[in-house]
This record gives sequence, structure tokens and C-alpha cells, in this order.
Amino acid sequence: MKKRVYNKTFGKIVRTLGFLMVLASSLLFTAMLIDSSTASFLSSLQPMVTQIIDMLPTEFYHYLGLGYLVGLLLLIWAIRRGFVLRVLITIVLIGLFIIESFNMVSFLTGYAMLTPTWLGNIINSQSALINQLLDISPWIAPGVALLAVMLLWGVFANARPKRFSLFLFRIATITLFLGVVVFALQYNLSAAFVTADWYVVILDLLYIISYALIAVGALFGTIGFYRK
Repeated sequence: MKKRVYNKTFGKIVRTLGFLMVLASSLLFTAMLIDSSTASFLSSLQPMVTQIIDMLPTEFYHYLGLGYLVGLLLLIWAIRRGFVLRVLITIVLIGLFIIESFNMVSFLTGYAMLTPTWLGNIINSQSALINQLLDISPWIAPGVALLAVMLLWGVFANARPKRFSLFLFRIATITLFLGVVVFALQYNLSAAFVTADWYVVILDLLYIISYALIAVGALFGTIGFYRK
């Protein structure tokens, strides 16, 4: 029988804070993906979404990716028992964040990864090392993203006790995995192919569905603060 993880007061606070940070960031990821999408059936939502995005200061979006990373890590350390796997996921997620912040392209979110100036300066100070890593293969960034999504799926699928919030997260990681694969295909496909309307719509929808599910799951997780 798989070991169950029951959170006491401190664990509940960490878990709920993680859910809140994931909720806020995933809602905004969803909004930005809708706003930038070229899918015609989303056009009616875009004026309202644009107004919401414009309400927040620009600097806020520079902390969005960092907030999402911290939220995921808080959540993982609260719901997972195994120390080795938690450390592994932490290393992979931080490594992916550094790579995507350096590239300013995120396979994990499907959107540009912005960072605060102070953090960007730290990451850019290691540009020689990061470039050396990325020069190995164009598949490094999407490969690390796929590994991160698979590890996240493993955490959410095996978490005990079962929670509806984590069930939604598990479904979201499946669609997110497909989104990363479709995004990564651009390295092997012609420019005409990756700019085709149907390709762009499929890519947008996979990411939008993923982060909408994550947002709903995080909402349920936040509401379930009193659950062990």
C-alpha cells in the first residue's frame, strides 16, 4: 500500500500557499495564452482578457514564472514523502526555469518566460555555461521540459490520499506533455508547417486547456485547506 501523506498545520499552510501561487500564475498564463491566440473562436474573449492583463503592472509579469516555480515546489514538498524524488524534481524544475528564463521561451508554459531584472542578471552571468549546454542539441530545452512534466505527472498520480485537485493536475500534465511535444516539433518541421493555422490552434488549445485545468485544480486545493 502506498504511504499516505497527511499534513499538520504547517504542512497545510505550505500546501495551501503552493496552491494559491499556482492558482494565480496559472490563471494569468491562461489569460495570456487566450490573449495571444489566433484562434477565431477565442476572439470574443480577448477584449475582456486584455483588460484584465492590462490592469496589472508590467513588473508583476516578470515574477509570474518565478511564482509558478515556487508554488509548484511548495506543493511538491508538501504532498510527497520520498526525499530523493522531491530533490530530483526540484533540480529539474529549477534547471528548466534557468534555461527558459535565459532563452525567454518557455516550453512549460507556452509563453515567454520573463524574470525580474535582478534574477535575470544572475542567470545571464552564467551565459557561457548555459550556451555550452544548449549548444549540445536544440532538444535540450524541450527535453528537460518533457522530463519535468513526466515527473510532475508521477507526483500527482501517486499522491496519497487521492484529491480531486491533484486528479485535475494529473490530467493537465497529460495535455501539457502533448503541448510540449507539439511545440518541440517546430525543430523538425518546415516554417510553413509550424505557422499553419491548424498547428497554431492545436498548440494554443493544449496549453490553454492545461493551465485552465491547473487553475481549477489549484482552486479546489486552496478550498481544501482544512483537509489533512
